[in-house]
Amino acid sequence: NISISFLPLPSTFDHADSDHWAELSDNIQSWLVAFADTMLPEWNWGWDAFWYAFITANPDFPNGKWTFWDTRIPLEGQFIEEWV
Repeated sequence: NISISFLPLPSTFDHADSDHWAELSDNIQSWLVAFADTMLPEWNWGWDAFWYAFITANPDFPNGKWTFWDTRIPLEGQFIEEWV
């Protein structure tokens, strides 16, 4: 059984607040980097979730200002490739 440390979202999570999305993105990133097996579907699901949260926190990406992410998380996948 795999623990997904960033879920459930706290009851105080405000979907309209980019700071909340940035914190969620950071939490997902930490979980992905600590996760040993990138071949498991949970990792792939978390990878997608990371990019959704990252873009919500950094809507100007790849232009404008945005935070850096851990490069162990590939800039790949249908959503992020269509975004950039």
